[in-house]
Amino acid sequence: MNSGLFSNKFIAMIRKLVVLGVIVIAVFAVAGQAQAATCTLLTVNLRNGSSDALIGSQVSSLIHFLQESGHISSAVALTPGRMTFGPQTLAGLKSFQVSERLAPTGVANLATRFRIFARSCGAGSITPTPTVSGWQAGSPRTVTWNRALIRAANVELALKKIDTSARYVIAAATSNDGSELLVLPSSLPAGYYDLEVRFVFTFGGKNYALGYPAAAARQVNVAAVSYSGGGGVRGESNAQREEREAREREAAAGSFDTLSAPGILVNGAIGTLNVRGTNIARYDVIFTCASSYAAAYHSLTGEVFCASSRPAYNLGTISISGSEGSLNFQAVNPSVSQNGIMTLTVRAYNSAESLVDEKSVTITVTPYGGVSSFGLTVDKSGTLSSGTSVNITKSYSNLARVESVMTCSAGISARNISNQELCNTGTKSEGVPSFATGDLLYATLTNSSAVTGNMSYTARGYNSAGTLIGSRTISLSVAPASAQSSLGALSVSGGNTILSGTSANVYQTFSNVARIESDMLCGLGVSAMNISSSASQNWCNSGIRTETQPSTATNRLLSFTFTNSGQSNGTAALTTRGYNASGALVGTQSTTLTVTPAPSALPQPSPSPSGSFSYLSLPSIILGGTTGTLYASGSGISHYTVDFNCGSLGGAYIYHPTSGELYCSFQHASITVAGPNASLSFLAMNTSGTAKSVSVTVRAYRSDGSLVDTKSADVRVNSASALAPSSTQYGAVGALLQQFINLILNSR
Repeated sequence: MNSGLFSNKFIAMIRKLVVLGVIVIAVFAVAGQAQAATCTLLTVNLRNGSSDALIGSQVSSLIHFLQESGHISSAVALTPGRMTFGPQTLAGLKSFQVSERLAPTGVANLATRFRIFARSCGAGSITPTPTVSGWQAGSPRTVTWNRALIRAANVELALKKIDTSARYVIAAATSNDGSELLVLPSSLPAGYYDLEVRFVFTFGGKNYALGYPAAAARQVNVAAVSYSGGGGVRGESNAQREEREAREREAAAGSFDTLSAPGILVNGAIGTLNVRGTNIARYDVIFTCASSYAAAYHSLTGEVFCASSRPAYNLGTISISGSEGSLNFQAVNPSVSQNGIMTLTVRAYNSAESLVDEKSVTITVTPYGGVSSFGLTVDKSGTLSSGTSVNITKSYSNLARVESVMTCSAGISARNISNQELCNTGTKSEGVPSFATGDLLYATLTNSSAVTGNMSYTARGYNSAGTLIGSRTISLSVAPASAQSSLGALSVSGGNTILSGTSANVYQTFSNVARIESDMLCGLGVSAMNISSSASQNWCNSGIRTETQPSTATNRLLSFTFTNSGQSNGTAALTTRGYNASGALVGTQSTTLTVTPAPSALPQPSPSPSGSFSYLSLPSIILGGTTGTLYASGSGISHYTVDFNCGSLGGAYIYHPTSGELYCSFQHASITVAGPNASLSFLAMNTSGTAKSVSVTVRAYRSDGSLVDTKSADVRVNSASALAPSSTQYGAVGALLQQFINLILNSR
């Protein structure tokens, strides 16, 4: 693609969105002046079974509108925020759709939602429509409409051809007086049209006709200029004209012409579903995996396609947009010998959300065959320097279990990404999913001795019958570390400003340090309780503390809970000094923390607001090794605390995305982020080879330190062999604005 052309198009699009954004603001202002009633703007599709508990108060807003417009009895009790889309709502919505000349699907789709917005925000209810019939191009005709239904000084009159959607503006900005004498251009093609009346407003010296047509007369028959031969086209008889017009109406309704997919796929193969039709807005695809021996996934992201599994992952409909398209998928059959069967059902819908047709195809997925294999490789060789990291890869097929053991000589240490020791920890046995093809072990090797040491790693693979498929061993030599000692800087999780009553971790790295002395000097009213061990002690102004470090140690973590009983900020200054085995001073490091008083200890000029914790969003599924973001929003919120419960060791872990600091609650205190709108990025890792879940708890606090609310969510962390989709939630204001811009663009 030409990069210059792409840039010009991108800049033009941005300019258009900026202008539309200004127009949207003006439209909201006009709508607000036109009608005092509350506008009903629905941001998601609603259908039978939808609930406020899952999507805010969207169902309550829909029921309130249907009551106000007379489509649901006002006797129905309305409890905002607790309503469910049921039979009465379904009947009322269908009644509204019929009154608006929409397909009565009972689904509040995009077209229906915009009609609701237009009716509640100024366009009014449409009972009469402009009426015209037997109109011949080139001849005059008076068009009338109910001016009270359109709250604007000027209107635009246009004809929109049904079969091609071509739009012809007849009067760009005429007075909204209820009638207009129009003369159709003689060049206007014959056929059936919608006669549209749109409201017009002026912005920046230009007129804009916005929104869905405020009134429309369906199937206005515009005849061609008459000829002596008669008919709508020169030389066309009445019968020929009627046949042609019937074909045009049939084409406008849409047709589902072609569905194709492979009849047989081998395990792991990529298949392609192809669809083709005419005047189709979208195709909905349903994968029915009839047996436990067949499954389907997105060929790139690993998103599960089988209909029975999608609700468990909060996944919606699989759709293909437009009249022609395709969908790639990966077929899997973990069986040794049995074929798997899946059925793909495709439903085609036109732009009016009406079902055009339904087709299906059945696919047989052959088994993987049961042949097992096992291999072991490492990305380094020879004698390695102390501190070198290696990747050990196990590759296999059709295994049920893998055993591994790492043996190291004196002074050698091997730690994984979670800083867990791997050397001389015994034999580990792990189950393997039948479709898995391998896993990766990351280890950092160090040598604290004075001589070169060795690391030996042995892995064995077994099939489902317990038969040993293969045993592989790799060996590496590690040179001794330099005798030079060092003491790293002190790092405080969450920064050096701490709210009274909260906890923080102090992390420090070092090498060849035998002893560390620590002392903490604190201001008046400040205390620092060491919670790193079961015996909590206040380190503030308590003298020098000495810790002896093993020769293999490279870091230490101190956890404190800080309090400040005063009414102004206090300080806690921590100083550490490191000494080598000879008793010589290696280095000195210091850091000063500011401890702010608890809001309850400060003078309160007025009662704190009640506060609300309204929104928590984070990915429900994430791939190990990738970064996700947590979003929290509310009102009257001073700050949030976040806890990641990673479960037992050997599963999923959450880290700071750049520093690598471990966030899991078994090592890290609560993470504090400022409110009322907050975000927290994190790195997810999974070293187990299978999907693991991390429980996330977020607590919202007022400025006085009192708890507002607690929300929880689970994040499933997939291993590197399975990708997963991320969530697509947006802030409420952004979503509304984006929806309205899309509606404006579509209405043109």
